[in-house]
Amino acid sequence: MSDWSGVSFRFNLPTKVVFGRGTSGEVAKEALSLGIRVPVLVTTAGGSLRRHGHIDRVEKALKRYFQDVKVFDRVTTNPTTDLVDELVNYIRVEGADGLVALGGGSAIDTAKAASLVFMGGGRTKDYLLGVRKGKEALPLIAMPTTHGTGTEVNKYAVVTDPELSAKVAIVSRHIYPKVAIVDPSFMDTLPPSLSGATTFDALAHALESYLSKSVNPLSEMFALEAIKQIALVYKGMKDGSLSWGSPGVRDRLAWASTAAGIAIDQSRTGILHALEHALSAFNPELHHGLGLAMLAAAWAKVIERKVPDRVSEIVKVFGGSKPDHFHELISDVIHVFGLEKSLREYGFEEEDVDDIIENARTYLGALLSNVPGGVGDEELRFIVTESILGR
Repeated sequence: MSDWSGVSFRFNLPTKVVFGRGTSGEVAKEALSLGIRVPVLVTTAGGSLRRHGHIDRVEKALKRYFQDVKVFDRVTTNPTTDLVDELVNYIRVEGADGLVALGGGSAIDTAKAASLVFMGGGRTKDYLLGVRKGKEALPLIAMPTTHGTGTEVNKYAVVTDPELSAKVAIVSRHIYPKVAIVDPSFMDTLPPSLSGATTFDALAHALESYLSKSVNPLSEMFALEAIKQIALVYKGMKDGSLSWGSPGVRDRLAWASTAAGIAIDQSRTGILHALEHALSAFNPELHHGLGLAMLAAAWAKVIERKVPDRVSEIVKVFGGSKPDHFHELISDVIHVFGLEKSLREYGFEEEDVDDIIENARTYLGALLSNVPGGVGDEELRFIVTESILGR
């Protein structure tokens, strides 16, 4: 940031971060320190976390100190308001007083939203639409199993209202997890497709924060750190010296995801996330990171014209020397991470473009307004159309 005149920001990260392999074993100690007596372990409905023993591992760690551990394993990709309401009711029926969220963004965001709704009353939809705000939340420990979301250290919980086809973030200072236990060993079992998609999610967080209108010295520092770590992995995978299974890769990416989560807590995201939230509101089966990747090459062509100096700095971090070829760099990252697909493969056609843009304008206007110089409908139309056509 070259011009410091008028620089101003507020920073308070109420989340204690516990980072490192094996730190998942500390979950019971952290829960006890928060005064939790009856914890609910919130996790996904998919079988991979159970199959790889991750759920059992955390459940056993909790049961060493807690006799009564409840397990809510019904979370799906792109969680809905109904799902959060279901968890709120489960907490009430079971008499629980704290949450441990194990999984990707879906599990952690479901728990964050439920922690607020449980204490504030009403329905999740009320909080999503801003009818209710909430003044307190249940204590929550977040344990990410992917290196993509960063939600373990920020104030956002993304939830979908199926009736409105609205995928929106509940934003509240009360839903920061009290503790984030970031254990990279959980991520060793991610398959290549999810590894690439979640890594790209973290990269998109860092890029959009760094290129946003509201970037500040703090978010810039964390965004650049995340970009640096992901760039090192990208370059190693490109030249064949690294793979997803190489020692230290998951650790770097886990830290990059957390750093990027702090960056967007300060500066939010932009066009990419506004459009992707619209896409996965229409198609809940679309993985968020993959959706971002499918939009990113066209997005890069638009954003590199708006902030060429800052884009140039990112290109340098990746080892490039042609700042006007940012979109080529992004296309190559997508290729190296195995994410080359088109939106058409997920049911989107050119006649859907205006509906996608309208949805983004209606529900994600705050993100679109976070773009330097603003963004016009023709620019949005270009990004979505090119992404449908796979260009």
